[in-house]
Amino acid sequence: MARYVICLAFILLLAVVPCSSASAQHMLGAGSSLSVEDHGRPFLTSSDGTYSCGFQEAGENAFSFSVWYTGAAEKTAVWTANPGVPVSGQSSRISFRGDGNLALDNVNGTTVWESKTSGSGGALTISLLDTGNLVILDPSSSTGGGRVVWQSFDWPTDTLVPSQPLTKDKKLVAGYFNLHYDNDNVLRLLYDGPEVSSNYWPNPDYSLFENNRIGYNSSRIGVLDDTGVFRSSDNLVQPCSTQGLCGENAICEYQPSLRCSCLPGYEMVNPRDWSEGCKPMFSSSTSSCGIHATPPKKFKFVELQDTNFYGYDLAYNSSVSFEDCKKLCLEMCSCAAFSYRLTGTGFCYAKGTLFHGYRSPDFPGSMHLKVPYSFDASATSVYARGTAGLACNPNDPVPVALAGSQDNRWPYLFGFAGVLGVLDLLFIATGWWFLSSKQSTPNSLEAGYTMLRGQFRRFSYPELKAATGNFKEELGRGGSGVV
Repeated sequence: MARYVICLAFILLLAVVPCSSASAQHMLGAGSSLSVEDHGRPFLTSSDGTYSCGFQEAGENAFSFSVWYTGAAEKTAVWTANPGVPVSGQSSRISFRGDGNLALDNVNGTTVWESKTSGSGGALTISLLDTGNLVILDPSSSTGGGRVVWQSFDWPTDTLVPSQPLTKDKKLVAGYFNLHYDNDNVLRLLYDGPEVSSNYWPNPDYSLFENNRIGYNSSRIGVLDDTGVFRSSDNLVQPCSTQGLCGENAICEYQPSLRCSCLPGYEMVNPRDWSEGCKPMFSSSTSSCGIHATPPKKFKFVELQDTNFYGYDLAYNSSVSFEDCKKLCLEMCSCAAFSYRLTGTGFCYAKGTLFHGYRSPDFPGSMHLKVPYSFDASATSVYARGTAGLACNPNDPVPVALAGSQDNRWPYLFGFAGVLGVLDLLFIATGWWFLSSKQSTPNSLEAGYTMLRGQFRRFSYPELKAATGNFKEELGRGGSGVV
C-alpha cells in the first residue's frame, strides 16, 4: 500500500512541476541553438507570452529569424535579423555560440547575420523581454540587472513596438520607403527608389511652422507609447489622431493634457474603459421622420464648436447653406449629426456614426449633434482626464478602478502552495514506507528460538570454575584460543 501511495505522489508531482519546464524559455545561456527544421517551436518566448522569436517562413523553403506577436495568427513580425536575405529551410541554424555571438548560419555553413558580440567577456545570456526587445546581457556586470551587450531595439527593421525609441542614428525601412530624422531634426518619410529619391512627408511645400513641426530640438527621438500614440521631439504629438482612443460618441481633446469626454446627453458604456465609448441617455428613435414627411419639432441640434468626427459620412454636399445642411440631416433618419464648414464655400457632411471624434481650435468648423427636442443642452458631460486616468463623473468624486488592475499573483501563489503540498505528501509517504518496512522476526522463527532456548541451561562463572578445577583441565584448542 505504501508503494502505491508513493507512486501516486510522484505522479501528482510530475503533473504539477513540468508545467513550467515544458513551456518555452525566455532566457538561454551560451551554446543554445535552434535548427530550422524545428521552426514549429520558438527559440525564446517573453515571460508574459506576448512575444516569441525563432524561424519564420519568408517564402517557399525560405526562413528568417524574427521576433513576432505570439497571439498573431500569421506571426506578425516586429523585428527581423535578415530582412531580404532568407536562409534555406534545410540545415540552417540560429546559434548563441559559446563566445557570446548570436549567429544565423545558412545550409552551406555561411553566416548570413550575426550580432558581433563575440569576445565581450563574461558568461553572456540571451533573453526576450516583455517589451519585445531581444537582448544579450552580461550578468556578471556590476550594473543592476546586468550590462546590455546587444539589443534588437538598436537595430529596428520596419516596425516600432510600444516603448521602443526611434533616434537620430536609426531608421525604419520597408521596401523603397524609410522613416528617419533628417539633419534639420525633423522626422521625415523618404521614398528612395532605384531612380529617384525624395522626401514627401511632412508636406515639402510647407514650412516647418506650417507643418506644426519644430527644428530646434536636436534630441531627435520618437517613441510609440502603450496607447498607440507616436510622440516625436519635432512636436509631432497627435494622440487624438489615434483611431478609437475614446470610442464611439466621445471626443478626444487636449486641456492641456489628453482628455476624453462623452457627447452631451451620453454616458460611458463601461466606466473602466473609454475604448467602448458612450451611449445615449435618451431614446434615439426616429421612426416618424422621413424624406417625404415634415416632422414636428421632434429634434433639434446642439452645436459642438471646433469638433469633428472622422469618416462615416452619409452624404457630402458642397456650396450649400447651413439651413440646407440642417434640413438634410433632419430628413435622414440615420443621421446622428452633421458637420458644416464655411471655408469660402459651405461644406456639409451628414454623419451616420460618431466615431473618432476630436476637438481642436485649429478645426475650421463645428459639429451639430441631433438630439430630442426636449433634451436639456446644459446637462453635464461625462469626462476623464487622460485615457489612462480615472473614468468618472465630475459630480461624483468616487474613483473607478482601472481595467487590468486586478492582482494576478494569486494563480502563482496557488500553484506554489500546490507544489509544496505534493512535496509534503511525498515526504510523509516515504517516511511511513521506511518505518513500516523495518524487518521484524516472523512468528515461526520466534517460536523456534523459544524452543531452543528451553533446551539449554545457563551456567554461572563459579560453577564453571569448580567443574574444571580452576580451569586447569584443557579440553581442546581452536582458532580463537584454548578451551
